[in-house]
Amino acid sequence: MSRRGWIILLLAIGVGLSVLIGVLGRGNSEPTAADSTAALCSSLSTFESSVNALANLDPSTTTTAQFQTDVKTVQTNWDAVTTAAQDAKSAQMGSLDAAWSAFESTVQGIPGDASVQDAATTVSKAADTLASSVHSTATSADCSSGTG
Repeated sequence: MSRRGWIILLLAIGVGLSVLIGVLGRGNSEPTAADSTAALCSSLSTFESSVNALANLDPSTTTTAQFQTDVKTVQTNWDAVTTAAQDAKSAQMGSLDAAWSAFESTVQGIPGDASVQDAATTVSKAADTLASSVHSTATSADCSSGTG
């Protein structure tokens, strides 16, 4: 299987696991607005950390396994953000959703025959843009402790 195939497979597995965890983890009680905002801020912080880790991979030393693991972690953390944003109804997610779509398109657009170094360089640039949008979203959600 090509690298692109592995990346897509890992992203699909991450989405499936996140949905399953979200369905199983949901309780019957509705969270308060403060709880929802706190959960969103926490998930944004974790997401930003994983995006920054991916953005800061050294293309000259990154292994395929490390790259794939970091991409999978970003996907899983994105799923947590989207789940938390559903509960935090006042969250302004438009620009972050757009940044995620651009990032996801970049990952999916990596040619199957690309070297891990080329893939890491390409994704790193997209991850920088995504991290900036995460930070802006956290600021607009009034995550007073910040995300990074």
